[in-house]
Amino acid sequence: MSLTAYPKEWTGVLKITRLSLPGEAPLIKLEGELLAPWLPEVRDAFAGRGWGRRPMGLDLAAVRYADEAGIQLIRELMGDSVALIACSSFLDELLRRESS
Repeated sequence: MSLTAYPKEWTGVLKITRLSLPGEAPLIKLEGELLAPWLPEVRDAFAGRGWGRRPMGLDLAAVRYADEAGIQLIRELMGDSVALIACSSFLDELLRRESS
């Protein structure tokens, strides 16, 4: 799916929060809609930026919706040893389905 598949007036929002507590693995918390236009920012959040190669966690409890590209990115992150910390039942169901 290309980014142009979304209308210019698209108003979906994704909030990305990077958390790092002493002695704990860094955590990325996503809130809102995980859509193709926002994936570069999500990838950037996982690109290190001073975090090195430490294990990381992903909190998706506040993600209301994810398109196919968003689900694929979650699968890729999990394949790269990112630990899924929290997930809504909606996203859990999408992640369990076979990719098409």
